[in-house]
Amino acid sequence: MVAAVLGFVLLLWSLGAARSVVALLLLLVVLGVMRWLCLRHIGGQTGDTAGALEQISEIAVLLTAVGSRV
Repeated sequence: MVAAVLGFVLLLWSLGAARSVVALLLLLVVLGVMRWLCLRHIGGQTGDTAGALEQISEIAVLLTAVGSRV
C-alpha cells in the first residue's frame, strides 16, 4: 500500500493532477483486461503474467505522459 501511495504521489508530481487521473484510469483498464485474459486463457496468474502486467503498465503511463505533451 505504501508503494502504491508513493507511486501515485510521484505520478502527481511529474504529470499533474489531470494527467495522473487519466493514467490511473488507464492502469485500471489495463489491469482489468489483463486479469480477464489470464483467467480466460490460463485459469489464473503466474509470475510471467505479473511481469508482463508491470511492463504493460509502465508503457501505459509513459504513453500518457508523452500523449499529454503533444
